Formats: sequence, structure tokens, C-alpha cells
Amino acid sequence: LGELPPTRRVRTQSGGFHYYFNVPPGADVSNSAKMLQARFGEGLDVRGSGGQVVAPGSTVNGRPYVLESADPIAPLPLRL
Repeated sequence: LGELPPTRRVRTQSGGFHYYFNVPPGADVSNSAKMLQARFGEGLDVRGSGGQVVAPGSTVNGRPYVLESADPIAPLPLRL
């Protein structure tokens, strides 16, 4: 992905990360598990309007989701 701005980040139970970004007013970001994978590789999902993620403090199969960075949530980068 290259360099992402500092933003809120959660480590998932599988060892991956959730990065949180603010979407500009009026923008519509859809959910996709494949939209960016062709460009950036496997394992990249997008959760936008109507999407859900598991929050820090939750566990799945006994493994926790952990807040890794409490940075303020950054604006969505316009270019990925």
C-alpha cells in the first residue's frame, strides 16, 4: 500500500490490522473484499457504508482484537 497516514489501528485476532479513516462528507465508500486485492494483494478488504468490523476488546476463538494505535482517525487518503 505504501505509506499510510497515522490513524487509529486495531490488530485483529488473526494478526492483521484494521485501519480507520474518515470519509469526506457526501462520499460513498462501498464494502468490498476484492475491490483492491487485484491492485494491492490478498487480504485487503474495505468496509464502508453499512459495513461492520469487530471492535477492539472483542475476541474470536479466544483471540483478542487489540487497539494498537489510538491516533485520531485520519481523513481517507484520496489515492491508494
